[in-house]
Amino acid sequence: MKTKKIIGVLGGMGPQASSRFYSYLINKSITDYNVKNNNEFPEILLDSIPVPDFISDTESMKIAEEMLIDRVRRLSLYPVDILCIACNTAHILLPKLRRFTITPFISLIDEVHKEIKTNRLNRVGLLSSMTTYNEGLYQKKGQGFELIYPKNKMRLLLEKSIRQVIAGEDEENIAKDIYPELDKYITQNQLEAVIIGCTELSVIFGQDRSVPRIDSLGVLANAVLKRYYNSAKKS
Repeated sequence: MKTKKIIGVLGGMGPQASSRFYSYLINKSITDYNVKNNNEFPEILLDSIPVPDFISDTESMKIAEEMLIDRVRRLSLYPVDILCIACNTAHILLPKLRRFTITPFISLIDEVHKEIKTNRLNRVGLLSSMTTYNEGLYQKKGQGFELIYPKNKMRLLLEKSIRQVIAGEDEENIAKDIYPELDKYITQNQLEAVIIGCTELSVIFGQDRSVPRIDSLGVLANAVLKRYYNSAKKS
């Protein structure tokens, strides 16, 4: 299995989530594509970008935008064949970033919507940052399912948890604080699944099979690898 295709990842938002995404790409290459030798793994350029916090501070958005545009230009010159962003909230900037490259961007948001449609889900919850809620990133016309947001108490708890992950606090302890509210959120709203719509929350819940979830980070990894290995077969 030989290919010259290169995956470009805009990461560092936050770094723990980007590390998890890289692990997903490697592990899924083995389990889903039967990779056995070192030269069969994808070539990955992961740019861990220390953007200012714009998860809740939209005033920092312009600085983050300029930094990400610069990195898109650099990766395009390398060049890479596939681009993605290992962050939900940063997809606010995706339409602008696409203007600065001809390299195809895989949208994490679009891929999650496809996953929901494939699984024929009707009532879905969302665990995300405040900015993702406020910007309505997961709301689309004609999406074909009901997206139910948690109450403000749960949103504030999630925001706190995101910052705890970035600060390197123990993931199990963080999860213990969330589970009681998460159980109520799922049960009271009769949710079929929840979107793990923040990559820091994927660090906490991504591997937890007890939560009926759609892990946005895992969905993105699947989409990137599908594009990568399908291209490899054609080349």
